[in-house]
Amino acid sequence: MFLKTTLAAASISVVATGAFAQQFSGELTIDVYAFSEGDSLTATNYSGALEYNINRNFAVAADLASYGFSVLNESVSNFTLHGIYHLNEQSSVGVFVGSEAIGDAAATGIVGIEAGYETGQIEVEGYLGTYDNVSGTTIFGASGSYQFNDAISAIAEVGFADLDTTDVNRFSVGAEYEFASGPSVYAEVGTIGSDIADSAFIGLGASVEFGADRGTTFNRRSIWEAVNPGF
Repeated sequence: MFLKTTLAAASISVVATGAFAQQFSGELTIDVYAFSEGDSLTATNYSGALEYNINRNFAVAADLASYGFSVLNESVSNFTLHGIYHLNEQSSVGVFVGSEAIGDAAATGIVGIEAGYETGQIEVEGYLGTYDNVSGTTIFGASGSYQFNDAISAIAEVGFADLDTTDVNRFSVGAEYEFASGPSVYAEVGTIGSDIADSAFIGLGASVEFGADRGTTFNRRSIWEAVNPGF
């Protein structure tokens, strides 16, 4: 609740600052998932992001996320900082650093690189990251969308995590609908697989983007993003 309230207040404050707000963009997101393995296995994620454009080429961004799983007594929190360089109007590259923790446990650090490309109807991005205090843990992800018209897009995403002792992978496809001057909603189906078990899932989500560029350049970065559903 604190995360949602804080991010909502921040977005209102930024939008209300007039010309100064033209240097900011961001988004607020909520999504809910149900899995085929276990009738009561669900996940609910809240996240928000804010990006500041230093100039035409450089930007910085910060993400906050909370992941809630029905099988855990504690929620997972994640904080990520991005340093972004816009090569041109279509292409961007960046580096990111972050940390995440389950409940009050010690935070785990992550560092990585990312890149994105957007032109016309097509938008793609990908990233590669590693955990600095968890031996042998690497994550990789890629996502893309194809815009049929001003409202409807097809979306797809893959994620992979090498956890040293096992590998986890995820694949999902779906569709997104963007209301005129309003929020976006989406639905997706997919699978999560590992050496231990496999599960199909279905999810629903909604997001609100704001600012000059309508949303942030890159998405959240976390092991939970790599193997947990969510756009």
